[in-house]
Amino acid sequence: LKPFLAHRAPSACTRLVTGSPPRQGSTSAAMAISNKKLQKIMTLPINQIFRYLQNRNRVQVWLHEQSDLRIEGRILGFDEYMNLVIDDAEEVLVKKKTRRAIGRILLKGDNICLMMNTGV
Repeated sequence: LKPFLAHRAPSACTRLVTGSPPRQGSTSAAMAISNKKLQKIMTLPINQIFRYLQNRNRVQVWLHEQSDLRIEGRILGFDEYMNLVIDDAEEVLVKKKTRRAIGRILLKGDNICLMMNTGV
């Protein structure tokens, strides 16, 4: 049974089923608890990028509207717009299966579709 809203007095049925009248604010307390659980489960994108930076993982970045071209390298820094400074960057042409070293680059966050650890 759903608890009654605050503007109604609890009925005898409600008291019988729940053992006590419904309390005001009980739904907000339940929402706060579920939000805390959600925060433990959910990983924010900026936290994942920070892990790649801390662990010096080599990442592959898929570019917006460039399905054949990808960028690989190690993240040196980033900002709130997801602009990345990538060191030892390489252009990877997927269809041709070729790589070209391009050094240290600044990749604008607008161009990023996906970022993943290459496992190297």
